[in-house]
Amino acid sequence: MKERYFKMYFCYHHEQEKNPNQYKEFVGITTADRVEQIIGHYGNLWGLIIDPQPHLDPEELTESKILQEWEGFDLDPLLECVETGEKFWFIVTRDDKGLDSYELINCC
Repeated sequence: MKERYFKMYFCYHHEQEKNPNQYKEFVGITTADRVEQIIGHYGNLWGLIIDPQPHLDPEELTESKILQEWEGFDLDPLLECVETGEKFWFIVTRDDKGLDSYELINCC
């Protein structure tokens, strides 16, 4: 089976409903199985760079819009298939045994 690649976006959560056309920041191109790791890495970077220095403006600490705005993002990123243009929400799920997995919910 051919691996699917997606453009990954973090979307701002100030919107009432999830909207694939809302303001978003491009993260990069990846596969769905790497998305959780990417979210975790950005969270760790925010914790190392921005969080310990609340007296400084995030723009002084990094040029990364994603790190500057980290607390304003919905952590169910938007994925857009590179080949087809189909858009999906990446949703982390937990089964009755407490195991996490993910599903891609078609958003359009």
